[in-house]
Amino acid sequence: MGQDKNSDNGKIDANKRLFIRGVFVGSAIVFTGTVLGLGKYTLPSNPGIKNFPRLLVGSLSDIQTGKAYTYNYPLTNQPTLIVKLGQKAMFGVGPDEDIVSFSNICQHLGCIYNYASGADCPPGAPFPGGHCPCHGSHYNFLLNGAVMCGPAPRPVPRVILEYDPSNQEIWAVGMASPTIFGYNTGSDNVVYDMIGGTPVQDGGRATLTPVTVYSS
Repeated sequence: MGQDKNSDNGKIDANKRLFIRGVFVGSAIVFTGTVLGLGKYTLPSNPGIKNFPRLLVGSLSDIQTGKAYTYNYPLTNQPTLIVKLGQKAMFGVGPDEDIVSFSNICQHLGCIYNYASGADCPPGAPFPGGHCPCHGSHYNFLLNGAVMCGPAPRPVPRVILEYDPSNQEIWAVGMASPTIFGYNTGSDNVVYDMIGGTPVQDGGRATLTPVTVYSS
C-alpha cells in the first residue's frame, strides 16, 4: 500500500509540474501576444516611397537680391522661403550660388519665423537668415539653415533647388533632412514631409509672395 501511495504522490507531483509549466507557457504566450499586439499599434509604420513634386519656383529675374519670398512646398499647406542672399551659400544655386530656400516653420515649436538680412547672435557677426519672434531661434541661411542661437534643437529644413542656366529657371525638387516641423518632427526620413496634406502640382509653377525683410 505504501508503494501505491508513493506512486500516487509521484503522479500528483508530475501533474503539478505539468500544470505549472502550462501556466508559465500560457502566460508567456499571452505576454508575447500582448507585446506584439501593442507593437502593432505603437510602432509607426514605415511610409512608402513618395516622389517629391517638381515645382517651378520662378526665373532668376523673379528673385531680387536681398529680397525674400514665400511659396508652398512640398505640400500646399507648408510655407517655404526663397532668398537671393547676395553672397555664396552652402547648397546655393544660380550664377552666384546664392539662392537658397528653406521651410518657413521653426523647428522649436512650429512658429512662422521672419527673414532677417542681418540676424545676429551676440557675440558674433550678423548673417542672413531666419529669426523666430516666438522664442528667439536664429537660423543661418549661409550655413544650410544651421541654428546659431535659441532653443531650436535642429536646423531648419532646406528645399533642394535646381537651376537651369539655359533658361534661368529655378526648380524645387525635394527636401533635405531633417523633416519639416509637425511631420514626424526630428526624423531624417523626409518621406514624412509628403504625408498629411496635398502635394503641390508636379510640374506646376509657384506663386511667389514678397515678405518683409527685417534688419535683425
